[in-house]
Amino acid sequence: DRILMLYNSSKSKWVIPGNIIKNGEKRWNSACKDYYNKTGGNIMPTLYNKKEYRFNSYKTYIFLCKTDQDIVFNRNNKMSHAKLVKIEDIKNNIDRLQIDKCTIKILKSLIRIDKL
Repeated sequence: DRILMLYNSSKSKWVIPGNIIKNGEKRWNSACKDYYNKTGGNIMPTLYNKKEYRFNSYKTYIFLCKTDQDIVFNRNNKMSHAKLVKIEDIKNNIDRLQIDKCTIKILKSLIRIDKL
C-alpha cells in the first residue's frame, strides 16, 4: 500500500493532496474536484474502499482510498512532482522524508490509530 505525495515547490516539502472546501460543498465532492485538478482532468479512479477521518486541530478531513488503477499527475507552478510512497517507508522514516510538518502530524495520527 502506498500514499500519494506531492512536492510543494514553495515549501520545498512533500505534502498529501488537499484543498479548501467551498461553503456548502460536500467533502467527497471537494476531494474528487481536487483530484481532477491535480491530475489534469482525470476522473477519480474506481475505489474499492473509502474511509473518512477528521482531525479536529486542523479542521482537516482525510479520505483513505484503495484502488488498483494508475494515478496520473498534472504538474503545476505549486506542485512540481508526485510520487507514491510506501506506507512502510512512512512508518519507518517519516522524520527523514522531507514531509511538511502538518502532513507529518496527520500521518503520525493515522499511524497511531492504526489506519495506515
